[in-house]
Amino acid sequence: LVERVEHGEILQEMIPGSRFVAGDESVEGRAEAIELFKNSEENEVIIATKIFATGVNVREITALIIARCLKGEIPTLQALGRALRVTDTKTTAQIFDFVDYGVKYLSAHSKNRKEHYENQGHNVIKWEEQTYEI
Repeated sequence: LVERVEHGEILQEMIPGSRFVAGDESVEGRAEAIELFKNSEENEVIIATKIFATGVNVREITALIIARCLKGEIPTLQALGRALRVTDTKTTAQIFDFVDYGVKYLSAHSKNRKEHYENQGHNVIKWEEQTYEI
């Protein structure tokens, strides 16, 4: 999940076989991307803007990368919901989030997301904050 169209376009260029879906994509185009993802026997990748934040039910998602700077509890939990749908063959999912540091507000947003994950009983395996001198 990405915030900006430009970010999604760059990731699509960098990730072979990926498909970027944004708000200007037709309903048919979105449905086609989801069906290709569901029916793929290989590791299919969908990169999406916040249009996938709610109202999308793709139970086959086994890994999710949150590349948006979410802060609030509801948007954070909605993002998690993209991958946490249980199926007959899937009971867990891997969720990757990035710790923002160096900018006070983004760092605070990262800490908020971590708290939301923990409050929901999710196991946060690794959380690092780093600082660099320039």
